[in-house]
Amino acid sequence: APTIDALESVLALSRANGTLLADLDGDGAVGPGDLSVYKRQMAAIDAAATANAPFTEDLNGDGVVDDNECYWPSIDLNGSGAVSGIKRLAGMFRSDLQALGFAWAGAVGTFETALAETGLNAAAPADSVAANESTPGPNYPAKCRGNAVAAAVAVSAPATVASQEPVPPAPPAAVIIGGNTSGTPAPGEPKTAPLTVVDTAPVRTAENLVAEPGAVRDEVQTAIDALKRENPKLRVTINPATGLPSSITGFTPKADAPGAAVSRSIDGPSDEDVRRIVEGFFTSGGLASSVSPARAFATKNRQAITKMIGKPKRDPDFPDRTIATVEQQVDGIPVFGSTGKVTVDQLGGVSKYLGTASQVAIEDTKPKISEAEAIEAARKKLRELIKGGPDLAPMPMPPRIATAPASAVLTVFDPAIVDKKSKGATRLTYLVSIESFRLFIDGKTGEAFYYYRDQPSGMLRRIYDLGRSTIFPGTKVADEETHEIADTINSDSMTAFQNGGVVRDYFFMLFGRDGYDDNDGPAGPRGGSVLESYVRYGSLSNAYWCPQQSSACPKANVMVYGPGYAEAIDIVGHEITHGIVAHEKNLLYLNESGAVNESLADIFGTLIEQYINVPRGNWVIGEKLPGFSEATPMRSMAEPNLKDVAGNSMFNRDVRYSMSNRGQPDRYADVLTPLDPLCGKTRMQDNGCVHFNSGILNKFAYLISEGGQHYGVAVNGIGRIKLARLAYRTMTAQLNESSGLVEAADGFLLSCFELSEAGKGGFTPEDCDQVTAAQNAVGLVQGNS
Repeated sequence: APTIDALESVLALSRANGTLLADLDGDGAVGPGDLSVYKRQMAAIDAAATANAPFTEDLNGDGVVDDNECYWPSIDLNGSGAVSGIKRLAGMFRSDLQALGFAWAGAVGTFETALAETGLNAAAPADSVAANESTPGPNYPAKCRGNAVAAAVAVSAPATVASQEPVPPAPPAAVIIGGNTSGTPAPGEPKTAPLTVVDTAPVRTAENLVAEPGAVRDEVQTAIDALKRENPKLRVTINPATGLPSSITGFTPKADAPGAAVSRSIDGPSDEDVRRIVEGFFTSGGLASSVSPARAFATKNRQAITKMIGKPKRDPDFPDRTIATVEQQVDGIPVFGSTGKVTVDQLGGVSKYLGTASQVAIEDTKPKISEAEAIEAARKKLRELIKGGPDLAPMPMPPRIATAPASAVLTVFDPAIVDKKSKGATRLTYLVSIESFRLFIDGKTGEAFYYYRDQPSGMLRRIYDLGRSTIFPGTKVADEETHEIADTINSDSMTAFQNGGVVRDYFFMLFGRDGYDDNDGPAGPRGGSVLESYVRYGSLSNAYWCPQQSSACPKANVMVYGPGYAEAIDIVGHEITHGIVAHEKNLLYLNESGAVNESLADIFGTLIEQYINVPRGNWVIGEKLPGFSEATPMRSMAEPNLKDVAGNSMFNRDVRYSMSNRGQPDRYADVLTPLDPLCGKTRMQDNGCVHFNSGILNKFAYLISEGGQHYGVAVNGIGRIKLARLAYRTMTAQLNESSGLVEAADGFLLSCFELSEAGKGGFTPEDCDQVTAAQNAVGLVQGNS
């Protein structure tokens, strides 16, 4: 019966919202006794999955005690087939524990209290393989004993959620997205039409690829099973788009990891030690297990390896730990967006992995076109974008395509990494950079099939005034490094100088960060690199961080402000936060990762404004910019949908963007794609709706700090200081290039767990419960991804 949607009928016929469904002990009500039954059966399933212990109880009611007890057990209350699943039930996606909470006979608080007394934790990280595949189906193994299918308490939110809309079906794949320097369009700005691209046929496999479609998934499952036997507290979450782990925590630390001769030093392993530890970890160490040849990061191309890139850095909250950034490569060619973070403790043991990996389903790494041909194809595509058309806005202040510097780098492009809803083939490409534009050119055919703009819209201060000109560098008016200052300074230059200092001081005083790039460490003498700003740039109605030199940027790592835009401290904080994100080497500026990038900038921009404006701080953004006010702001974290003067919502996904329809979604069920007119008709589809979908994580952050009711979920706020601590740790320690909205919310929760367990920052387990509640309120939970 559970395999068909009979559960909704059971709920409708049950007394008290499903009493008959969830009455596990048969006493006619749903209470603590049912939680005890749940815990006992869950423990039996978990023991069978992790310790290969035999079953002693008929858990699925088929009259036989065998190795299949974890399939359709009586505690499978949502009909997923196992206790690992999250499935739609009574209007929202619920775990089994959430379904039990939905049927709870007592008050909401009573269920939460009973959970605590029983020792069940509704906020524990997911322990299951494939968080969104909740129904076993024909490809499941014949037996569940020893296969780690059980997901003991694998839910990510309180079970007291009242209602939530189901996740909409995934849109068709293969939508081109692009960058947008100015964010959402200015009033009256023409909008662009949606752009589409046709998928090519999947690349055929060869002798160096895994031939069978399910072989990678089976190898990953086998490796995780083996790892769990060696690491009893191991918890793994699988990225459903790639089939590979996106997080692995709970390793039992092991010193002297394979391939590493750790330097015995009071400072812990050296940078070279960390490199050997991390790279050995992906080959012969923790992720390959000492008892199984299977790999948790199995790839279809066996030549793919994981390498450490850049210099490892100390964990900002735990100085005895080191965080290394890793990247997948095949034949020395990087896989775009395939970065991750590996944490190494002082003794040289790996304790955590967070990242996005590709199956690298590609055979040939030799291109058929040259770099020069790829660059010319990119210039041709860029000319089309700049020229515009009947329903396509021409680009303001475009680069000189014929003479602008260009570079081409061989790159493996896996659409599953860039866009979790995409189903296109993995390709060998040239990644062509022309100023701030990034264009992917198929290395075989020369097709320009994907592009975006990498210019997010960093401490001594240096200010240049362009006087409304667009010719850099303008006139230098202040320089703290050389102690220069002009006789007269206009208001834009002064506010850029003052507000840049406020942002610098905020990150230093709260987190010990020296400048946007933190290049000197805690004892640095200069306070990080100079923060250079250019004010009154033409008639630009915007401000932005420059990641590289271009026609709109005099150099990399500087700020550019349009007239009046340096006055808004939340905007200054927002843009400099983009610089911090860029130097943490994470969060690609497109699709969901770009929305996370934008949200973190909004979060810190708002918190910085509140920090200097106590008690008058607010949760609106850009209210001091020309054309906006506190009553009609650019964005609102408290109310992302926005309302007009009549109290009507300004968020309608089916209508083009305008000043009267410029709201953002406030829950993941409403996440936008370039197929939605609100986003798709903006210039280059707003890089995949980054300035729209950031509202979801913004609302999540607001609820963490201030609390409130949202779609029937109650959240008790834990305050702005704790929100800042969680956001900074997530930004610096928990994200990788391709982290989406769900992964970012999980990063906040994981940060809370880590800080609470270590007794840092005043965090408590109750705080983490509220972070979990905020996740549920906006739908940013595994299973909705």
